Amino acid sequence: MSAAQRDTLTAGSFPRISGLSAAMLASERIINEPHKVNIYLDNEGEQVPEGQAYFRRIEVSFRDSVSGSVRIYYHSGKLYSNTLYAHIRSGLRHGVETLWSESGKMIGRTEFVGGIAQEVFYY
Repeated sequence: MSAAQRDTLTAGSFPRISGLSAAMLASERIINEPHKVNIYLDNEGEQVPEGQAYFRRIEVSFRDSVSGSVRIYYHSGKLYSNTLYAHIRSGLRHGVETLWSESGKMIGRTEFVGGIAQEVFYY
């Protein structure tokens, strides 16, 4: 897949944090207070150190040691998705997940309860 094709990924094909979170967050120590972790990915989806060129940025905001939200940004810096999690490290979504196109238009919204999609809307 070329970089141009990756730039035009649809909501259903964009990589999710749930499959990546355990490996990417494994080195993060557990902190029982609100904090943020930034993860940078190259165009192959591999994690790169902060300060190096990156293709996507993932911002993980913990409310406590397990729950919080995950924001994924396009290479341009614009927000792609915001997802609420009951347990980030295990990928248990609980709350609303919203997806946007790179132009800023909302393209999808899903309500999750205990990791199960309850309502799905595509715009």
